[in-house]
Amino acid sequence: MAQEIKLLNIIKESAQTGVGVLIVLHHLNLAAKLANRIALFDRGQLNHIGSPEEIFTRETLSAIYGLPIEVSSSSLSLSYY
Repeated sequence: MAQEIKLLNIIKESAQTGVGVLIVLHHLNLAAKLANRIALFDRGQLNHIGSPEEIFTRETLSAIYGLPIEVSSSSLSLSYY
């Protein structure tokens, strides 16, 4: 996981210089911490698009994943098991 975080930080730094970046992540906490825009899909359909703060809400994620998900807004981290 350390290598994954290092790589994502390098990619984020590149994006800040103007390089366009599109990444598919299934790790919600990494996406919440590193992305500035999120596209959330449900059953192959685009469901929401916006900032991590707009997308990663308890209501939205619990509805999509079908289980209770808690979102900590202080550090934007998710607990889902």
